Amino acid sequence: MKTATWAIAAAACVATSMALSAVEAATPKTCSAACPEILAQVCGSDGKTYDNECLFEYAKCSQNLEIKIVSKSKCKSSGAGSQTGSSSSSGAAIDCSKRPACMEIYQPVCGSDGKTYGNECELNVAKCDNKKLKVASKGECSSAAGSSSFDCSKPQCQEILAPVCGSNGKTYDNECELRVAACKDKKIKMVSKGRCGNSTAKPGSASGSGKCTKMCLDVVDPVCGSDGKTYNSQCLLENAQCTTPTLKLKSKGECGSTGASSRVAAGSAASTSGSVGCEKACTKEYKPVCGTNGFTYDNDCLFKNAKCANCSLAIKSQGPCNNASGAAETEKPKKAAAAALSVSVATLAVAATSVVCVISSVLL
Repeated sequence: MKTATWAIAAAACVATSMALSAVEAATPKTCSAACPEILAQVCGSDGKTYDNECLFEYAKCSQNLEIKIVSKSKCKSSGAGSQTGSSSSSGAAIDCSKRPACMEIYQPVCGSDGKTYGNECELNVAKCDNKKLKVASKGECSSAAGSSSFDCSKPQCQEILAPVCGSNGKTYDNECELRVAACKDKKIKMVSKGRCGNSTAKPGSASGSGKCTKMCLDVVDPVCGSDGKTYNSQCLLENAQCTTPTLKLKSKGECGSTGASSRVAAGSAASTSGSVGCEKACTKEYKPVCGTNGFTYDNDCLFKNAKCANCSLAIKSQGPCNNASGAAETEKPKKAAAAALSVSVATLAVAATSVVCVISSVLL
């Protein structure tokens, strides 16, 4: 009798295990690639450097890697292969056979070929085809839109938001987009960085110095200003110097207890005086919000960028505005329901296993 009971229990456990495996295989695995565009490198146990922890988790998920973070910094081992994460914006050596994707962060560098690259990683990728290529200087090669360094036959622009104002009164998402327009109309030149605004400057006259309109990353590398305020990065302090020329760098790190309450971060009111540095580079993450102006913004970051130009703008509701048919929104609830059903089946299977094991232990 005990042998028969044990056999039944064993068979039930095997059947339940197979059912759980089937449910796990049928449940779709989702790996989110929507990562913030910040450089906070971590070293994986696979010996690779990842630009931030989010990108590490994405690589681990999408490639089914059994790895963990071994340090909150770049891997110490040398060699091209060990310096390549799932994507990069740094100037680390790269493996030309793999040509990694570079992060969409606009930190321009001027190459020895006279071309402006979005960041040092992009220049290093181009270096695979031109071994003599090197960084000539930090920043863009030239502010002239019609510069010969731009290849009009193969215009390829990154999907980043670093707006510039053209001499035709139009705002372009970034300087590359303006240069593409200049390929068709040679008269178009960059007037200033940032959106054109209502009272546009005269063509050829930029408002303030080049520092005034820097795009600052939302990173924390604090510096103390001579005004007693702590700035989250030197970039933000340099932006503030545009409106306060007497402002100087007092020291690296936070100001101290007396200045702790006065802190300037990317996107804060203090860093956006006169629309300077207000807009941030945003990821492609889709978490829509509805503004009080009736427009749907793909994520909160894009909404905040719009709020820079319209202080009265506020979030009306989470999710897209109800001015569309809503047909495209039905897929997500269906997928969520399917995922919930898979979880429910798995839960019931686990419960059944527990009951069978309890009964078996009592009978045995």
